Amino acid sequence: MAALLETLTTLITSLTSASTSLTSSEFPPVTTPENGISLLDVKNELLLSYLHNLVFLVLIKLRSGSLDPTKKNGQVGSEVVKELVKIRLLLEKGVKPLEAKLKYQIDKVVAAAVDEELSKAGNVALMPTAAATSGAGATGEESDDGVEHDDYGVYSKKTTVVAAPASTIANKELSFRPNPMALAKPSTAALPGVGETEGKEGIYKPPRISATVMPGFATAASEKIDGKRERENAGRNKSHMLDEFIADEMSTAPMATPSIGSTIVAGGRVTKSARERREEHERREYEENNFVRLPQLSKKELRERKRNGGDNGGQFGGEDWRDFAGDLDRLTKGAEKGGKSSRVLENSRKRRGDDEGGRNGGKELGSLFNSKKKMMAKRRKT
Repeated sequence: MAALLETLTTLITSLTSASTSLTSSEFPPVTTPENGISLLDVKNELLLSYLHNLVFLVLIKLRSGSLDPTKKNGQVGSEVVKELVKIRLLLEKGVKPLEAKLKYQIDKVVAAAVDEELSKAGNVALMPTAAATSGAGATGEESDDGVEHDDYGVYSKKTTVVAAPASTIANKELSFRPNPMALAKPSTAALPGVGETEGKEGIYKPPRISATVMPGFATAASEKIDGKRERENAGRNKSHMLDEFIADEMSTAPMATPSIGSTIVAGGRVTKSARERREEHERREYEENNFVRLPQLSKKELRERKRNGGDNGGQFGGEDWRDFAGDLDRLTKGAEKGGKSSRVLENSRKRRGDDEGGRNGGKELGSLFNSKKKMMAKRRKT
């Protein structure tokens, strides 16, 4: 018992001396850094730990070949896999976002370091040697005023390459700041063109650029062109009946049917088309959303709508005759323009039926006899 106590006392003494030696000046203690751990150190440590665990995992696979924790040698492999997942998560969710936030500052620091190295290399390359300096002073070919004189009496300024100072590189960060002078109001002296124009004539003249007609401010020429296009396209409108048939019969969308009696106007003689119902709905929706009452159509607009087939135009007896009337208008207008079709139409209008008197009509009775009489008279004269 005494021997055991003596042995324990000896071990405690040796451990105390060993711990004291570790905390001595020869072996300084490991303390927390003042400014924390840098991102580069963390990334290096994580990558080294990841490689270490990856090699350990490969070694386990080579020896045991199993990572199942329920098996004999699979518990260690599962712990290694968990450690790899944890390190990969730290790299993906911790290091990468921090690098993305610090990318701008890191790029500036790296660019400043590269510029510093280039400036040092340029200063060394541009540093004159003693032999060159003495040779230039001995020959006296260059004057002290910094001007070179050639044989033809032409003066040329000496050019030397000077590296950028360190202050320029250090102040490069200030180049990204906003320019407050851009917000200042320019003075009249800074705008000579405006000052001269106002001083001479006293009238502001806009700059000479290509004129652009704003929407809603149409000129007389544009109104004339638009009116001509409307008149040309008036007879080429698409069939509204065909559009309604396609929308109602061939479309897979659910069909919206108006209320019974809401489409009947003018005492039951006219029914509203889908286009008219759509325009009425848009008008009512605009008035409700903007809390305004749109003006009613003027007499001129009503006449235009009636002439173009709006409202009850083209409807008779509960049937829609707008397409049929439009076809007749297109045929007659095309014939009146001239050409072969116009001559055919004129000839058909000149011809009359047999009930009006003979083959060529009652109005031309005796014309054939007169023409033959004239022909025989001409033959006798010859």
